[in-house]
Amino acid sequence: QPYLSFSVGPTFPHLELNTKENGTPRKRAYSYQSGWRNWGLGLGSGVRFKPWRHFGFYLEYKLTYSYLHDMHFDDIDNTNVGMDFFNHHLQWGISIMF
Repeated sequence: QPYLSFSVGPTFPHLELNTKENGTPRKRAYSYQSGWRNWGLGLGSGVRFKPWRHFGFYLEYKLTYSYLHDMHFDDIDNTNVGMDFFNHHLQWGISIMF
């Protein structure tokens, strides 16, 4: 049984920054960032094989897009971090339907 999927909604990114200060690696993590300009969407296509009434298998490809333009560094005033990117996902699994 083939299927299509679509998703859209807010995202809550969590910035992590790896830098070197005076030759020493430093990792900094920042708070989860909520904002009106952080959102994502996804498009997917898959197939489900259902050999029994309440049990099946699926294989799905999904393309996601993230638009993250409302982020900042917690310890640096007046910063604005923005990025957008695509991701490809191939997932498979077992379905239990009730």
